[in-house]
Amino acid sequence: MKTLTAIFAALCISAHASTPTSIKLSQLYDEARIVGVFEIIEGKVVSPRGQWCGARYKARAIEGVKNVSPGAVVEVGYLPYLKIGSSYLLVLGEFEAPPPTIKSDEEFRATCRPLLPANTIMGVWRGAMEVEGATSDQAKRSTWTVRLPGYVDYPLGTRTTQVNGEKHLWFTDLVKRLTGER
Repeated sequence: MKTLTAIFAALCISAHASTPTSIKLSQLYDEARIVGVFEIIEGKVVSPRGQWCGARYKARAIEGVKNVSPGAVVEVGYLPYLKIGSSYLLVLGEFEAPPPTIKSDEEFRATCRPLLPANTIMGVWRGAMEVEGATSDQAKRSTWTVRLPGYVDYPLGTRTTQVNGEKHLWFTDLVKRLTGER
């Protein structure tokens, strides 16, 4: 019985250790250099000598939330699944190496860092949230919703809605809570 209990405890500990932990969006916001809604206008994969480093994008600010004005174009790295032409609420900070399962921190810094932009998506890529709605029309800003990535804790009380059977946050309410407005 003790052996079975020890095996069960070891499985629980290893399963817990491999489970990603949640990050508070408010903490990412506080630590971010730039936060805004951006349309991805260009992107390319970065893979020197066949080694995967991610992607680099050009993004145009549609809505400035923190340290960015509408119309500004920034280079962003390095999450490889952003869609050209789509809009995202991006929480951007300084260079952040990927999880060690991809490459060691040292290897990534030596091989990839020189090829990627300074603005990186924070929270090990969880700071990229797709925005649904007519983002090209500022008059419809109150109808924008934000798709939730996994393992992010949102400010309590943020209004939600269902979009195609998926829970989304109301953009305007989320921004009010992040910036301290009530």
